Amino acid sequence: MGDLLSLLTEYRHRQVVVNFYEEDELVARDGFFFDGIERSNGLLSFIKDGRIRWSIRLDDYPSYEIVHDFPRHYRFYGQHRAVELYFPS
Repeated sequence: MGDLLSLLTEYRHRQVVVNFYEEDELVARDGFFFDGIERSNGLLSFIKDGRIRWSIRLDDYPSYEIVHDFPRHYRFYGQHRAVELYFPS
């Protein structure tokens, strides 16, 4: 699955929609524009104007997958919670 993390770091100058789930229930949603995505120190970080805008702690979501039902849709999950990333066209 390291290929998925590499794929995500190729996204540049886009918008992302982030959905937060607990026990399969949507509990929050956020959306923002970013300049790039970096992976370091166990984090997947969205960078905007040279600063970290938002990060996923990969230890908190040890499993991740491409959601094949939708284009550019990815899911990070751990026990009882998940984060989904969607990159609109």
